[in-house]
Amino acid sequence: MGNSMYTKIWHVGSQSSKVAVVLRHDTLIKSKRIFVQGKCVADLSSEKFDHESFVPIGGGAVVVLKVKCRGIFSTSYEYELLYHGTVIPEYTDIKDSADSCKLNAWITDAVVDDTGVAFIVSATLRRKGSASGAEVIAKTEKRYSDFLMLHRMVTSAYRGNAVVERVPTLPPRQFKIAVNHSNPEFLRQRRDELNTYLIKLSKMPRITYNPDMLQFLKLPESIGMPIYASPDQVVVNMMAVPEPETPLGDLFANKKTEDAEKRNKTQNPSLKSSGQDVSYGQM
Repeated sequence: MGNSMYTKIWHVGSQSSKVAVVLRHDTLIKSKRIFVQGKCVADLSSEKFDHESFVPIGGGAVVVLKVKCRGIFSTSYEYELLYHGTVIPEYTDIKDSADSCKLNAWITDAVVDDTGVAFIVSATLRRKGSASGAEVIAKTEKRYSDFLMLHRMVTSAYRGNAVVERVPTLPPRQFKIAVNHSNPEFLRQRRDELNTYLIKLSKMPRITYNPDMLQFLKLPESIGMPIYASPDQVVVNMMAVPEPETPLGDLFANKKTEDAEKRNKTQNPSLKSSGQDVSYGQM
């Protein structure tokens, strides 16, 4: 089945202070939301066809999202983000001479526990031209499902750009019913395949500007912000966006939590109108 997700990323702010504005539009489940610093600032899922929506993104700044349907059955879409009538370039269209940061990511090991196989992922991110002390190092554990989610998000962010053809192929899922996941040979092969995938993905153009990639690697989004070659590309001179009061945190973990909440409300209709707070742990 094809990817029903459209992900659009714009960097908004001054040359010294920027935030990533992320649109996630899943045409299959009819979800259309805008995120800033991991927080959903607008849910536009009720907007079905062509529309223009005003979206506050913090610091007193308000942008306009334009969405246009294309095709007989509205099977494709075009998006524009504007501030005071000026179109903000998407991150894949930023005209800098080279990526501002150097990213390295790789898998060091694979471990098996009661819940399955986890891969130990390490990463370094350094802004080019900065001292070695400015390098950020991160380490995290990821499962194959996390790689699958990342692949979907990154591919959808390059959608409509010729660069999408260069996104590496994710190794196929291997189900436990057919393969013993604790087999040492399987672990070695799966680790090597995902390691090759991750190394290639980390070399993709503008990948350090993609907050999904940085979040996956547990790297700070602020370091991966682009440095523009042309100041006229920075169209919003806004104040620093404050920290969100209720950050969504890790996108990949929260998707599971949101799905659990939807299932819970379906099974317990009274929760929809009771007004009570219901906490859900990670699944």
